[in-house]
Amino acid sequence: MKYTSSNKPIVQSIVNQLIGVGVHNIFIAPGSRNAPLTIAFAQCPEFICHSIVDERVAGFYALGMARELNEPVAIVCTSGTAVLNFAPALCEAFYQEVPIVAITADRPSFWIDQEDGQTIRQPNIFANYVKLSASLPDERDNNSLQTAELMLANALNELRTAPFGPIHINVPLDNPLYEQAEVECHSKSIFLPNRPKVCGLEQLKELCNSNLRSMILVGTNQPDEEINQLAKQCQALGFVVVASPLANIEAEQIETPELVLLAATEQQKTNLSPDLLITLGGPIVSKQVKLLLRTFKPKYHIDIDENPMRVDTYNCLTHKAIASTKQALQYIVNNALSADATFGKSWENNKATNKTTDYCKQIDWCDLSIYPHIIKLIDKQDINLHLSNSTPVRFGELFAKAKGVNYYANRGTSGIDGCLSTAAGAAMATSKTTLIITGDVGFFYDSNCFYNSHLPANLKVVLISNGRGSIFDLLGNARKTNAEQYFTTPHQFNAQHLCAAFKVDYFSASSHQQVESVWQKFISNGKCSVLELDTTTVDNEQIFSEFKKFVKG
Repeated sequence: MKYTSSNKPIVQSIVNQLIGVGVHNIFIAPGSRNAPLTIAFAQCPEFICHSIVDERVAGFYALGMARELNEPVAIVCTSGTAVLNFAPALCEAFYQEVPIVAITADRPSFWIDQEDGQTIRQPNIFANYVKLSASLPDERDNNSLQTAELMLANALNELRTAPFGPIHINVPLDNPLYEQAEVECHSKSIFLPNRPKVCGLEQLKELCNSNLRSMILVGTNQPDEEINQLAKQCQALGFVVVASPLANIEAEQIETPELVLLAATEQQKTNLSPDLLITLGGPIVSKQVKLLLRTFKPKYHIDIDENPMRVDTYNCLTHKAIASTKQALQYIVNNALSADATFGKSWENNKATNKTTDYCKQIDWCDLSIYPHIIKLIDKQDINLHLSNSTPVRFGELFAKAKGVNYYANRGTSGIDGCLSTAAGAAMATSKTTLIITGDVGFFYDSNCFYNSHLPANLKVVLISNGRGSIFDLLGNARKTNAEQYFTTPHQFNAQHLCAAFKVDYFSASSHQQVESVWQKFISNGKCSVLELDTTTVDNEQIFSEFKKFVKG
């Protein structure tokens, strides 16, 4: 089958090679220099193209979609400062190990630094935050097509190789830009990742058979029912499985470690630190867990990941193994490795969990009390929950995971930029209701998320409006300075008119009763919807301070 494409051979090669590695979705930001790329991708029947005006938003949409689909997604932009706007999403994708192909149009090299419009130094512009950066040769160079094809093949092979992550392809394009030609359409392929060979797991045998107080600490992790079942079996073998909601494990694990450690005395904490620490998955959120393991260091720490890079979060790493979370847990179960079963008794977390529930029953409407109400409303529902940075993801981990709900957050770099757009991109890739809980500063910062014609109807936004960046209040330092306003950036805005401008359905509530009265209409509404929860009249910092005292007893 033939279709109309750009007449530039290098662009045609990019199209064919992306089809070959299983890229199906492409987010295109408008521009002129990228016209050949836009013409080629938009008219190729093997791609689903999405138009996003804001390059920063487009990058985060791609991140959310790639993570949801478990396959690479491409982003395309014009030359100049547009390119720089891809950086936050690529940086997040790099640390989350999510495959994204950033394709940036460029001027021919002889125009760089010659005061031509939208011309900057683009080769290797993302050097620290992509797996590989390839700047293709100018079209006028001898053998440019053959050289470009080799560079593309090398780059796209890196895209398929674990540890995954973004790659950057910079494409110098000369005038004319809008010429077209008939070309043959290649057949669509599926994404076939090259995963590393498992190695180093045999170290577990010696360590686990020493009857050590052993902890399996699982960080952010993609939902997987098989992992859930394996975690239960590891628990039965005597391992303490610590997995907060972002680990997406519903075994009999410790799922609110932050609370357990907030409630513990310094003496009790010495009994909560393991002799053997096994870390799986991505980063963890809990500040208390990091503090525990850095203060009372385990004798042995084995980090197991498909990424061979040495990651020593707790400053006590002694062993490294290459394997996925599933492979590591399967190895423990298959070899019936055991641990000191009495260690789990020290980690009983019912007391701390009950304290949270009891405290939230005693207090009225505030940021903190909103979370158990929402968790109750979504429990056992077919929903994906995204928690934005900074306060929502921290508060979300203070409560037991909603059953059957998948949790997500941008914890690669933990920035507030793009959390809303990431959830929107994920919503485009699933029929599930995609709910995000966000604060007001992050919401307004990323409001261009709504500025496109692809806004998914299944995206539902719970916006907690407290009139400031409350994370700096909770950290307890902003009010000690004379520069508080520059940390918390207080404001008097609400989202009603912004939602009207973007034709997003808007709901509001200022009490738990009002939330329950509008919830069903909000969550089942046939359009993208925002539910704004006003807590501006509440001293959330004081309530959280009292909560910590209550937990400590």
